[in-house]
Amino acid sequence: MLKKLMATLLALCLAFSLAACGGGSSSGGGSSAAAGGEDKVRVAFMPFSMAEEFGIDVLNGVQNACDAAGYELIPLDPNADLQTEVSLIEDMITEGVDAIIFAAIDGQSMDEIVEKAQEAGVVMVDYDCTVVSGITDITVKSDDEKGGAMAAEILAEAIGGEGTVLYYEESPGVGSGVWRNKGFCDYMAENYPDIELIPNRPSDNSRAGAQTWAIDMLSAYPEIDGIFTYWGDAAIGSYYGVKEIGREDVKIVGYDATPEQKEIMEADGADCQLIASVAMFPKKMGRFCVETLTDYLAGDYKKESTDDIVFLEPGCLYAESASEYVDEE
Repeated sequence: MLKKLMATLLALCLAFSLAACGGGSSSGGGSSAAAGGEDKVRVAFMPFSMAEEFGIDVLNGVQNACDAAGYELIPLDPNADLQTEVSLIEDMITEGVDAIIFAAIDGQSMDEIVEKAQEAGVVMVDYDCTVVSGITDITVKSDDEKGGAMAAEILAEAIGGEGTVLYYEESPGVGSGVWRNKGFCDYMAENYPDIELIPNRPSDNSRAGAQTWAIDMLSAYPEIDGIFTYWGDAAIGSYYGVKEIGREDVKIVGYDATPEQKEIMEADGADCQLIASVAMFPKKMGRFCVETLTDYLAGDYKKESTDDIVFLEPGCLYAESASEYVDEE
């Protein structure tokens, strides 16, 4: 009798357990069940690398916007490796997320994985470093060509309109670097023909690699007056490079206007060799990604063409007014 009673109690416990679980599971491109039986939008986020300040700032903007919208966020780090990013996207397709916000590590070779995700019902949102073909559902980025031109004007004026400038060549597949350098070089050619441009791409794209690159190039070309870098860690690496070899005459214009760049400028004051950095407002960029996704899901936004991009106007962080700079959110 006791055994029969125990069996009955176990059966009741199992029934209550199954009822609590709801017995439901999401499948490809679907949403996980939220409290109250409503579906919660699940969003995966992949920056170029979590090791970069810029990527963390975009993540913060995405997180804040997801919290405001009631979305579940899944942050992932491809660590600047294409195969890792592709593998993570495949995992998220299997996981059944609703959307993936990502920076394309190689914008020229990701069409296949983007199309695979879209076929599974996943909304693909690329930002900053974007897919060259433009086949994603949403693209959000800063006006890179305009930002490059801004950097050229600032650096040219700082070195007196003539001399020699070193710039960091873009890595293959990184479209943002292509457009920033195009804006930079085109502006120089049109407005400052007496400035000689020397392109170079170091083998190591890390901050330490940029520091070594700056030292090596200044040793090979001592006539260099200025340096332009199209991304933030390269600006910081170059700054420490010129400091290491005592080249106090070299002016640097960087990109991303990261908190660390701001700290360097504030510490050095108006005479800082890192004279300016083009700002892309990463938290704002992350917010735009999520808000445009919300519009897309509601049927209020759809790409009209592969060239349809949600643009953010670039700004600038200047050493002479660094303490007054506010990163837009």
